[in-house]
Amino acid sequence: MCNIKEALRQAPLFAHLSDRQLQCISELGTEIWLQPGEQIARQGDPPDGFYVILEGKTEW
Repeated sequence: MCNIKEALRQAPLFAHLSDRQLQCISELGTEIWLQPGEQIARQGDPPDGFYVILEGKTEW
């Protein structure tokens, strides 16, 4: 398992945040693991948050 706070720090969207802010965001998140071909969301689904991909890739 990677350090989610440090992974967020590498993303430009979160790079300017303090350690405390990054810690809060990482505590609010939920780490999920998907199998190849498994869907995160489908077009037309109502938004329910955002995803930060720590490993692998996705297609839309």
